[in-house]
Amino acid sequence: MVYLIEAGELRPDRPDAAGKRVCVTDFSALAEAAGVLGEDVHILEGCLRGRMSKYESHERFDYLSVSVCDARDPLAPPMRLCAFLTKDALAILSDGTGETGKALAGLCVPGTRYGEPARLICACLDRLTADDYLALESIEREVTGLEEALLSSRNHDYCIREIAGLRRRLMALKSYYEHLIAICEGVRENENGVADKHTLRAFRLLEQRAARLGNSVLNLRDYVTQVREAYQAQVDIDLNKIMKVFTVITAIFLPLTLVAGW
Repeated sequence: MVYLIEAGELRPDRPDAAGKRVCVTDFSALAEAAGVLGEDVHILEGCLRGRMSKYESHERFDYLSVSVCDARDPLAPPMRLCAFLTKDALAILSDGTGETGKALAGLCVPGTRYGEPARLICACLDRLTADDYLALESIEREVTGLEEALLSSRNHDYCIREIAGLRRRLMALKSYYEHLIAICEGVRENENGVADKHTLRAFRLLEQRAARLGNSVLNLRDYVTQVREAYQAQVDIDLNKIMKVFTVITAIFLPLTLVAGW
């Protein structure tokens, strides 16, 4: 779908109208995106071959790719969101399903004010991370529940599985927020002048949010480490109790064994 930014507002495209254009489509319609950008489709294909989250500044356009991680299920396959930015156009490509598709559908409403095409991709990333604090709070409650269960439960295998699962989830979120910060930093360098000061400010705010989320993830990882240490301490205490029992039994029967030997 192609839109026109006219007088700062997003409107349905009119081929005869002059203005900046936004193309929102999936990866199968790359030719449409190339037509809006005025670039060779093979150049765009070359950018899309990489699967990692990154930001690149090319001669006539900027390219960013984000592997969007669902904070509620960080181990699920990430959703891919790619964007090509020029001074007068923006092409956003996604899988068209999942949270990325819903976010773009909710943002591409005629009459919405964006000012610059680049502002739309910032608004999309902003919406995709808006509820991540709630997901991190949910993970914190899980860790707290695990800590409480550790004091009353003797199911050590359960604790090991839960701790390992939490560490994997937090590592996935840590990597996601680090990549998001790097992308925001790349956009804010603005080598090709594709963003105005208002868009750069929006990316700076998004970068600060990603940094705060990343710090929260690091704090949760430290919390999980403390719970793991508490679990190990509990295991050592249980082992010491067992050894104490064997020591008492040995102290009782050793004299009898000595008398029998005599």
